[in-house]
Amino acid sequence: MNRLIVSLLCLWICAPFSSVKAQEIPDHLTYCGVQLAFTQGAKNKLSAYVTAIFESPRYYNAMVEMADTYMPFIEEAFQDAGVPDDLKYLVIQESSLKADAISSSNAVGYWQFKEGAAKDYGLRVNKYVDERRHIFRASQAAAAYFLKANYDFDNWVYAVVAFYEGLTGAVIYTDPEYYSKSQMVVTEDLHWYVMKAIAHKIAYQEALEMERQPRIWLEPLAAKGVSSPRVLYEAHGLSEADFLHYNKWILDKEELPEGEVFTYYIPHVNEVYLSHKTDPNKEGGIHGSSVSEADLTQADDQPVDNQANPNNDALASNSNRPSETIPPNDSSTLPNDEAPSDIGESNELPKDTLVVETPPPPRRKPRVRPGTAVDVKTLPDFDYALFPLTSDLEYGEEYVHYDSSLPLPDIAQTHNIRFSRLLEWNGLRAGKFPKNGQIIYLLKSNKRLYHVIAKGQTLSEIASMYKTSIAKLKKLNNMPKSDNLILEGQKLYVKKKKPKGEKIIVLSERGFEEPEEDPAPPVVPPTPPVQVEKRDTTPEVETLQPIDSEVKHTGGDEPPLIPIEVNPGGNLSDQSPQTNNQDSEAGEVPARPDFKNFETKWVEHIVRPGETLWSISVSYGTKVEIIKLTNKLASDDLKEGMSLRILAKVDKLKELGLE
Repeated sequence: MNRLIVSLLCLWICAPFSSVKAQEIPDHLTYCGVQLAFTQGAKNKLSAYVTAIFESPRYYNAMVEMADTYMPFIEEAFQDAGVPDDLKYLVIQESSLKADAISSSNAVGYWQFKEGAAKDYGLRVNKYVDERRHIFRASQAAAAYFLKANYDFDNWVYAVVAFYEGLTGAVIYTDPEYYSKSQMVVTEDLHWYVMKAIAHKIAYQEALEMERQPRIWLEPLAAKGVSSPRVLYEAHGLSEADFLHYNKWILDKEELPEGEVFTYYIPHVNEVYLSHKTDPNKEGGIHGSSVSEADLTQADDQPVDNQANPNNDALASNSNRPSETIPPNDSSTLPNDEAPSDIGESNELPKDTLVVETPPPPRRKPRVRPGTAVDVKTLPDFDYALFPLTSDLEYGEEYVHYDSSLPLPDIAQTHNIRFSRLLEWNGLRAGKFPKNGQIIYLLKSNKRLYHVIAKGQTLSEIASMYKTSIAKLKKLNNMPKSDNLILEGQKLYVKKKKPKGEKIIVLSERGFEEPEEDPAPPVVPPTPPVQVEKRDTTPEVETLQPIDSEVKHTGGDEPPLIPIEVNPGGNLSDQSPQTNNQDSEAGEVPARPDFKNFETKWVEHIVRPGETLWSISVSYGTKVEIIKLTNKLASDDLKEGMSLRILAKVDKLKELGLE
């Protein structure tokens, strides 16, 4: 009874706090150095996101406690790279600060990198280690990605869009009038991922800026040539489970990469935290002092003086080690309904399997995340009704089945829907094609009665998509509270209640195919422009108009999480950093751009004979897609004498002798 009273009292205290905080959406806010002015529609959308973040005080407090432990390493990486501090809140949005977060498209770690992109940005991913799960190294890679995205747009807000949509895919969601500008008017049409990112800053900034002692803090230490994790945790008096819980970047519990230098973490529980200790191996773990296996294995024979060597001695934390098991400071023990409904697919992640000594016995049903869609073929005794995908099943006019003979723009025109909205409602973008038979929704999520569950989707994702809760979805579909089983292709009721006695209806086909990418066009030597003109394109904040509806992202609910190769919650695609690797002259490779220190200037370029969009983009250090968007070009065709407005890099203008 006493516990019940305490629980009710806590809810009574937290509830008004959450609702009050959710309404504190300012008219203006500085985000990544950009002055944002919010319309009422944008404020309403931000308020909804902030309300969802505060929905579960228990989850919110867990995130704050985890941030006390991990955020200093993110701040260090971002400060080193020159990335705005406001971007650090994205890590909560991406992974809930869980090292082993895995998305439906196999993006992994704190910042949700796919393997190819991780390696492109310098992270080690092999059978021994996965640095996407290393808080500092992964944050260095994220900072590098943000720098490259900002280089393209000269606008950190749009760099956030690129972190979700990819470096090229983000272009259609930007307004060229805001490139290089320090002021923006934000409407509800701004990409939902950025709106969510701003909401995370509003919700967490005050809590994370409070000065307090972290319950658990991590000491980064360097090691070189250590053969096994056992050498490390035994030298520091830790159990294997405690050590691996805070070093989930280690995949092989028995062996480490031979001869390599790396940074590992030693947890300190309820010990005095004086200040953050920087990573001893900057620049990818190849510099700084390190401790060898011989040093570590002699720990028991060496006297330890913590006061004499408080900063970088790998043995400094060997004494005063608590005998009890170190408590994990993550949200893995929170029940599914504790996580805010908008947090994305990272709420229901696999529990830590690195500390399991032996695999569990085989089970009849597949091991999946609770509330994750499974294929009915793995459930031979399950009672369901299987229908072909083309069956109507009372869906009415809510969807059509994609047929490659009828292009998506034609579907949009037939049903009187703006093409950009059709893409958004289905989590698509230009160049991503559905498979024949794939369901294409004709309504935004808040107007649908049903949802067809896609492969890899979770109850949490679907609840977020339809602005509801997992408990409400279960109730509508007559699911017991303890039942998290959902099926790929299942007809899930999201507005009305499922009729009693109706079997679970499953449609039999779904999926996406990636089109083959066209090879990059050859580089045509650029012809110097004949005219360069400075323009003052800074708009008055009070009179800014929305960008053209043909190129802007046209709002609505956030798209469903379909595993296509973009960056969902966040998920970086397997694309290399976009650099020009072709020789400008025989034997000469162009230098890598300086993504950190650059200036931009709007210029006017007059097209000369033989020039292409590609050659012009290389000349000025920009993208073909950005030139097309800025000048509203429907194709790549250019005409001699055409005038193009281009956001050029000043260093490129100097190379052309124009600055």
